[in-house]
Amino acid sequence: MNGRPTSIIFYHPGAEFRPNFSEIKNNATDWSTIKHSRKFVESKGSYLSSLNASPKVDVLGLWAEWEAPSKIRKMFTSVSGLPKYIHTPIRPTQPIFRNFLNTDPCVFGDYFLYSNCQQYTCQGRQTTILQNLEPGDAIFFGSNSRNYFVLDTVFVIREVLSIDRRQIRNKTIPQVPLWYYDLTLDFLMLKYKLYIGASITQPINGMFSFFPSLIMQQSPMGFSRPSVFNQYNKGQSRGFRYKGLDAPQFLWNQVVQETLKARLMLGVKAEAP
Repeated sequence: MNGRPTSIIFYHPGAEFRPNFSEIKNNATDWSTIKHSRKFVESKGSYLSSLNASPKVDVLGLWAEWEAPSKIRKMFTSVSGLPKYIHTPIRPTQPIFRNFLNTDPCVFGDYFLYSNCQQYTCQGRQTTILQNLEPGDAIFFGSNSRNYFVLDTVFVIREVLSIDRRQIRNKTIPQVPLWYYDLTLDFLMLKYKLYIGASITQPINGMFSFFPSLIMQQSPMGFSRPSVFNQYNKGQSRGFRYKGLDAPQFLWNQVVQETLKARLMLGVKAEAP
């Protein structure tokens, strides 16, 4: 932003998705329609056990937004912070009704994608600073939980694209897989910035996007999201902060260390369903 690296602490709704009776009975959820939430997802993916380690592949557990349908299984636990359900994403097809929720950010596929959330003020009246980010900026997605900021996604920006309804309708954005239109882009009506995340193979300024994760075989009950940035936390449930924050590389390194200290892995890829 204006040539100066920018750090964003992004608050989004953090409650775990709770399926209704019919979804529990069928072991599968429908599209989300009421409010955004987090799901604890099981997915084959790649991870690092330290910054010096080589990526390894396994079935990972991670907290993520996935508003499309998913297969579920109930976890019988009363431990605070652990997931009540384990989800396996189902590849989306375009829903019939427009009131279904889109998934943003998306950590599935070859690289992370962030396309719209909070890029406009209420009802699209004015753009926010989130439409003016640049390569090398970093967004730390998480939620307020009992006055702690609990992290689910670290998004380092590698590439910025301006997108509009015509490109979405014609599906002419080369960096976007077709399933992502159904999952997210087809819901958008205004002009947005599509951010493509830096990856372990294409980092920027030594940084890459990641999500806290664990190997499911070793931790079948899942894990609690790690608490970070408590010196900045204002206890808000939505919105974002960027003024007065340290440079992205400093905060990125801090979050890497706090994630590893919590005995979690750096998940760098989750396979698309």
